[in-house]
Amino acid sequence: MTRNEKKEWLSRAYHLDRRIRAKMRRAENLSCLATKASGISDGIPVSTGGYAASRLESIAVRLADLSTEIEKDNAELTEITGQIRSAISSVGDQTMEDILEMRYLDMLKWEEISAMMGLSVDYTYQLHRRALEIVQVK
Repeated sequence: MTRNEKKEWLSRAYHLDRRIRAKMRRAENLSCLATKASGISDGIPVSTGGYAASRLESIAVRLADLSTEIEKDNAELTEITGQIRSAISSVGDQTMEDILEMRYLDMLKWEEISAMMGLSVDYTYQLHRRALEIVQVK
């Protein structure tokens, strides 16, 4: 596997995490819509017609489906994270493993990683490249 293919494989958790966060934002927006469609104004129920009830039902169904998707994605993220941790542990050098964990599991930026490690950004890149050559992905 090439270095770029390994980077992509290790980045799976990052990409899935972004999708989960986007779905959570959509769920929050749907919850706000549901509150508006429910006919409650300042805690006081307001008469709603058939359209509002139908709209509320549609929002509730979409929100339930989205919740199910988020749960499945979270389970997949847990599995992927375990696979990535296992691959990272194959490197055999604690500094390089720390860099890979911070980058691909903690999702930190290069500047943050180098500051936390007490290394220059360039040296962090160099160790990252070496770690990618060593890491065993499946």
